[in-house]
Amino acid sequence: MPTVSFTVDLDPTPAYYAIHGLPWSGGEDPILKSGLRRLIDLLKEEGIPATLFVTGGSLGPDEWALLREAADAGCELADHSFSHDYRLSLRPQEDIVTDLKRNAFALRENTGMTPRGFRAPGYNTSPAMLAALREMGYRYDASRLPSPFYHTAKQILIWLKRLAGKRSASFVGSFVEGCGPQEPLMLEGGLVELPITTLFPPVGLPLIGTALIAFPAILAHLMVSRALKRDIAHIEMHAIDFAETADGPALESLRGKQPDLAYGIERKIKRTRAAIRRFKDRGFTFETLSVVADRTA
Repeated sequence: MPTVSFTVDLDPTPAYYAIHGLPWSGGEDPILKSGLRRLIDLLKEEGIPATLFVTGGSLGPDEWALLREAADAGCELADHSFSHDYRLSLRPQEDIVTDLKRNAFALRENTGMTPRGFRAPGYNTSPAMLAALREMGYRYDASRLPSPFYHTAKQILIWLKRLAGKRSASFVGSFVEGCGPQEPLMLEGGLVELPITTLFPPVGLPLIGTALIAFPAILAHLMVSRALKRDIAHIEMHAIDFAETADGPALESLRGKQPDLAYGIERKIKRTRAAIRRFKDRGFTFETLSVVADRTA
């Protein structure tokens, strides 16, 4: 039976400020407050589990309560680092382990769930990071995005921001990883790599929230159609895909800069729900990444 994993990175609002070289002055995080609520409601309505990648350093009591609700509904809570430092992969292994231990502790203390997998901020990984995951005893890594299209576009945008006098915290770690295998694979030490689905090689259009929501409807439909031909699919979205600028003044500064905020919540929910239901109608089983990793191993 074909399977699909629906995964969501819970990147906080300050992470997007860092991408665009903007100063963050603190305050309420509208993405995590409103986006996470809508995401959980959608998952419950559709009756599917998801793997949520959590950045513990950005969460308050209300957000932790929402994550406990998600876990009770069958979702997996995985590690997205404590700090969401885009350059975490460049740090020594011991520093990476310290960050991951802080996040794992926060998850256990606030939800009772011990993370089994990881996704790196900005999809950037390294030998030191993979070694840190093995040291943590993690089952899988889900950082690989084999999309030359995405990584090239990302690098161009970083250069354009620099020309405009803005220094982005984001960076492209390796174009080689952007051209890697698209199927689950075993790495050294029993670690399983679970790449995000990309389509139409060698371009590699990524099956991510920005594509499902912002691409022309015919292209988004075609991408899902191609993914439906696979035995395993891996969709990746972000909490910002379930937020809109009206959710809080902090998002106004990102208007016109962040493509995820160019559309209202009605379009976002409609397109996401449509993709989910197409997988359901084709007979796909929705599974968390932990389940896929265990079966792959």
